[in-house]
This record gives sequence, structure tokens and C-alpha cells, in this order.
Amino acid sequence: MNQRTRWMKGYVQTCVAHSRNPRTTLAQLGPWRFLGALAITFGTVLSALGYPFFTGLFLASLLRGSPDTLGGSWHAAWSAGSYALFVSGAAAIVIPACVALGRRKLWRLLPWVALLPVYYVLVSAAAWRSLVELATSPFRWNKTSHGLARTSRTGLIQKHMARPARTMSLKTEPP
Repeated sequence: MNQRTRWMKGYVQTCVAHSRNPRTTLAQLGPWRFLGALAITFGTVLSALGYPFFTGLFLASLLRGSPDTLGGSWHAAWSAGSYALFVSGAAAIVIPACVALGRRKLWRLLPWVALLPVYYVLVSAAAWRSLVELATSPFRWNKTSHGLARTSRTGLIQKHMARPARTMSLKTEPP
């Protein structure tokens, strides 16, 4: 959570910094790179902030029944577009995970893919937390502890460095 909060806060800060003078940023990047930078920074945070709300709206509309017959053709088109957008977003979450599992031959992890919507709720919580932190303590930076795994070289180095240094005794011992 700390790392994801830090990333989201960094995205917001990057977007704010480059939006202070948008004409200069646009001139430096050009229109396509400018839009790409906005999509990556602001779009990532905005989609994370909206994820639980849009998921809730989608689930509420499913529970309410088929709205396609309620409001005429415009309403039906709007509903179809909304469903298509939601399903496309869900596919954008699931398909890359499945492709990665296939490339690494890790099909035993496939059942965990079903938990990705829960993971994105946690990403959303981190995004909201980053906004609160940005408003209340903008200079706070959540650090992530690294080297905690048994196989981590960083962990071995930290463990070695934490040992008390051997001191030479005043007594001289024969070789």
C-alpha cells in the first residue's frame, strides 16, 4: 500500500509540475507526447480514483435489470456503450495477466486472476490516500522496505552490515 500510494502521489505531482505551464510542456513534447504524458500520469490516477464508483454503478445496473427497454434508442445506445466500455476495461485487467501467466508457464496461478478486481480496489484506496497525503503532508514519502526476501541480495548485505564489527583485542595472540 505504501509503495502504490507513493507511485500515485508521484503521478499527481508529476502531472501538476508539468501542468504549471502547459504551453511550454506542449511545445517541448508535441501534441501526441503531451496527451500521452497526461494519459499516463493523470489518467492512471483518475482511473484508479473512479474504479470503485464505476464498478458500483455497473453492478447496480446489472442488479436493476436490463435498462435497454426503458428509455428508447438513445438510452439503449448509451447502455450498450457503457457495458462495452466496462467489459473492455475488465478485459484490459484480465487478458495481460493471463498472457503473462502463459508466457511464464505459471497456469497454477490462474485462479488468482479472479482477485484482480479486489487488487484494483486496493489501488484505488492508495490513489485516494495519495490525494489526502498530498493535501495534508505533501513532503511525506512512504518508503518501501526492500531486501526482506530470503533470496534477496540486498537482504543479505543488510544482514551482514548489521552484525557487530569484530574488534581487535588488546591481547596479542601468537599466530
